[in-house]
Amino acid sequence: MIASSVFLPLEIWEIVHTPTILKVVVLLVNIAAVVWLIMSKRLFGVRGGQAAHHAEQASASFLNVEAKAGTLSHRTR
Repeated sequence: MIASSVFLPLEIWEIVHTPTILKVVVLLVNIAAVVWLIMSKRLFGVRGGQAAHHAEQASASFLNVEAKAGTLSHRTR
């Protein structure tokens, strides 16, 4: 996320001084990437943060994960 957001101030400065459509599009794509990273990685407490991540991980059992992945062997013994 740091690598994506570090250039936002520079891009904004560039748009203020010499605006072009391409620069605006690149800025919007970078902002979207930063927002997606924040949401998907639950950074800064978004979507419950670390507590929600741990609760999600604790609720998923190994058998459920295998069943969803289709790798569960059919042992009946």
